[in-house]
Amino acid sequence: MAALRDIEEVSYGLLSLLGANRAEAQLRRLLERHEQMVERLLETQDDADQRLREVLAVEEEVAQSLLELKESMRQEGTRLQQLDDELQNANKEDACLQARL
Repeated sequence: MAALRDIEEVSYGLLSLLGANRAEAQLRRLLERHEQMVERLLETQDDADQRLREVLAVEEEVAQSLLELKESMRQEGTRLQQLDDELQNANKEDACLQARL
């Protein structure tokens, strides 16, 4: 009987070790999944940072283009005003010449 109890104790001990091994294996799998998730999170963060830099670069280009367009419009407005002044002066001269004739 003592031998049977010893065998039973050894069996329970082995089952306990198997259970611990399963828990250890499960823990390893969970740690691997956690590492994969962290790795994907870091990759996603890197991608988001890169896209943000790209968006900021495009915004900067657009802002520069708008500033250049605004300056060009200002210059064209000044030129248009000069042409309008010249036209008015020409019309006045024409009116004077017409009056002399």
